[in-house]
Amino acid sequence: MTDPDLRVRVLVADDHARYRQGIEVVLSLDDSINVVGLASDGQDAVDRCAYVAPDVILMDVRMPGLGGIDATQIVTARHPQVKVVMLSMSDDENDLYAALLAGAIGYVLKDRPAEVIAAAVHSAHRGEPILTPGVAARALSALGLGSPALSHDEHEAMARLARGQSLAEAAARMDMTTADAATLIVTALSRLRRTPLDG
Repeated sequence: MTDPDLRVRVLVADDHARYRQGIEVVLSLDDSINVVGLASDGQDAVDRCAYVAPDVILMDVRMPGLGGIDATQIVTARHPQVKVVMLSMSDDENDLYAALLAGAIGYVLKDRPAEVIAAAVHSAHRGEPILTPGVAARALSALGLGSPALSHDEHEAMARLARGQSLAEAAARMDMTTADAATLIVTALSRLRRTPLDG
C-alpha cells in the first residue's frame, strides 16, 4: 500500500454524477491515487481546488455554467502547480487546442480504458504532457507562425508527437530522458500560450 502522503491527489470534475462516481471507483483501484474531491461543474471545480489542494484535476470539457476550458484557465492561473487533464467525449481539435491554450497538460477521451485514465493522471503529475498526434501537429503549426522560434530539440520533440510517437518513444529516439523530452514539450506549449493566433 502506497503511503497516503505520497499518493497523487486527484479532483474529478464532471456534470454527470454517474460518470464522476465511476471515475472515482476506477481511480480508487490504483493505490497510488487518492481522489480528494468531486465537482459537478467548472465553478465547483475552481472552488474545491482551493480547499482540497489536488495535484491533478480530471476536468470535463463541456459542463453547464462555467465550462471546463474556462475553469482550467482560472485554475492554472491561480494554482500553477495543479495539472489539468481534460476529459471529453470528442477529439474535436478545436476543443483540444482551446484546452492547451487554457493551460491543460493533456486531453483524454472518456471512452478510454481505466488504465489509460490512471496513466494520464500519473503522466500529468510528473509534468508530462498527454497530446494526441492531431493536436501536437496543430500546435506545431501555430508555433511555426510565432516568435520566438522553437529550438531544434523543441521542434523535433513536437514533430515526433505529431507523427504519433509517445513521449517515451520520442525521448528514446532523441537520446534523452522522458523527463527532458517532457520539459521540451511544456516549454514549447508555454510559448504557444503567448503566441497570437490568426484564426
